[in-house]
Amino acid sequence: MVKRVIAINSSRRKKNTYGILEQLQEELKKEKVEVEIINLFDYDIKECYGCEQCLRVGKCHIKDDMDLLMGKLKVCDGIIISTPVYII
Repeated sequence: MVKRVIAINSSRRKKNTYGILEQLQEELKKEKVEVEIINLFDYDIKECYGCEQCLRVGKCHIKDDMDLLMGKLKVCDGIIISTPVYII
């Protein structure tokens, strides 16, 4: 059975952080693990208002791409979250 992993890239630039995800994707492919890299800036994600409708009703009223992303996250076997670290 093929395992599916979602790798979330939060950096707008496709440099070091993205490069590490690409390397990881290639290494996991050798182990029969399918990795989908998701660049958050490619999706329309609106700010949460904290209304808690998602908790009370089970669905958010904000119309954006979060339903699509949540669908992908629910069916994957693992999640990798990446973010750049800047040192001054």
